[in-house]
Amino acid sequence: MEINRNKQVKKKEFTELNHSIFYTSLWTNEQMVVLFRHKNKRT
Repeated sequence: MEINRNKQVKKKEFTELNHSIFYTSLWTNEQMVVLFRHKNKRT
């Protein structure tokens, strides 16, 4: 029983980590697009 619970906790932490990585990369992509547009406007 204990072993099983540990597996579930690990899985939960893993998914949360995945989500944060996913959202972080999404956010950086947005920033890149904004920066890119800004650069293009200047020229």
